[in-house]
Amino acid sequence: MIRKYGVFFSSHRFAIACFSIILLAAFLRFYDIHNRFGLAYDQARDLLVARESIREAMLPLIGPFASAGQFVYGPQWYWILMAVLLISPSWFLMPWVFLGILSCFSVFLLMKTGELIGGRMLAIIVGILAAFSPGEIAQSVNLSSPSMSGIFSVIALYFFVKLLTKKKEMDVFLLSFFVSTAIMIHFQSIGLIPLLVIGFLLGKKTIKFSLVYILGFVIPLLPLFYFDITNNFLESRHVIEFYLHGQDRIYYPNRWLTYISVYWPAAWARIVGAHIVIGYIGFLSFFILFAMFLYKRRPNRIPLGISVFLCINIVLLRYYKGQLFDSYLVFLHGAVLLMMAIFIYYIYLWKKIAGIFFLFFVAMASLHGVYLESKGSANGTFLRSESVARVLEGKFPEKNFSVYDYRYQSPGVSLPIVLYLDYKQRVSETGVKIGVTSFADAASMSAFPIIDTSLDVALLDLSASSEGELEQVGWGGVNPSDVQRSTVLWYRKE
Repeated sequence: MIRKYGVFFSSHRFAIACFSIILLAAFLRFYDIHNRFGLAYDQARDLLVARESIREAMLPLIGPFASAGQFVYGPQWYWILMAVLLISPSWFLMPWVFLGILSCFSVFLLMKTGELIGGRMLAIIVGILAAFSPGEIAQSVNLSSPSMSGIFSVIALYFFVKLLTKKKEMDVFLLSFFVSTAIMIHFQSIGLIPLLVIGFLLGKKTIKFSLVYILGFVIPLLPLFYFDITNNFLESRHVIEFYLHGQDRIYYPNRWLTYISVYWPAAWARIVGAHIVIGYIGFLSFFILFAMFLYKRRPNRIPLGISVFLCINIVLLRYYKGQLFDSYLVFLHGAVLLMMAIFIYYIYLWKKIAGIFFLFFVAMASLHGVYLESKGSANGTFLRSESVARVLEGKFPEKNFSVYDYRYQSPGVSLPIVLYLDYKQRVSETGVKIGVTSFADAASMSAFPIIDTSLDVALLDLSASSEGELEQVGWGGVNPSDVQRSTVLWYRKE
């Protein structure tokens, strides 16, 4: 019996190793998720829009406004949320759990990508790096469009590598389709376009392949294109205005020396390694690898293509004139993890012990960073929303609520409250009117009785006032229908 099991494990070592890595990735992503899941303004707004769209049996044509300018994303992020909510409409954590599952799937896909590039050992290395990645673990509980864009970028990277190894038309279509979809989910992913160009230059250059590229890219654009042509080209005009003038309205210093020597090593460490020393080693190793690929007479086209793709984005991001947040690099996580894995793989080929030791060192450093990040986590926004619901239900038993925000100054507080109440089916347009505002504003509103001020937010009873009176003094509704209307239906004429 022991010999039988020994033969089985010996002949299935790679599959067992991959399965173990996925299990480890799942543990790190789902451990204590009740305290770690991200709930803030963006998450609450997007879920409210998705839930209301399901109730109204309506498929949005657009996504939310971009933070950079007066233009909107495509609707695909809301479509995904709607599909997830249909699976389990009443489980609050379902969308975050689904995102975590996709994050585990991206670890698996990176392993498949590594296997296509350098075989099973490279697959194991990139799988371990991805499973322990502080950046990937953080995004797995951050229910936002950049997180989903990052997952689609990993899928696009897989089909890029598959295209260069298999050269099939379906791989061309899926690469182009997922690049375009990632861009529609969040415009940061426009940096994936060089992947299409490199794939075309290194792959087959036929008319048929070119048409497949175009078809795959155009399909995800159709909803936003239809919105644009039926609304006086509002989207395209505002995008052009942003690139010509809007970027210059706010200046962020970004000199090359600081960008290369400070920003990128720190960003690299947040993706893999956690500690700044590993960030410097990883970022420097990338340029060493890139120089090696260029020096070789016949380099491996796939690592060279990924290196060129990463270099192009490093240059492009240097000339982005806004503030660079960590979430703007999520679409590059897969490429960074692959390049770090290739570097460790070359060390392993040179000296096995050195490669294994360095991989272990990076993995443990990443795990330490994840531990420090998650230690003592508590989802304050969710706990406050839960407490507010208890207060309101105690004050108005068996009543529904219609929630208002004063001058829309506290959406990061009011929208999560509305989302929690909506899951409990306690929101109604004709419910008891509840105002959510700051203590300072509440103190100046003697006309509205105070319900509670013990939860870092002031709750006021607005029931005695009409809609017109509330609107006149600055109160605005933040019920699901209000959020949906202001987010994806604002362009419609009443």
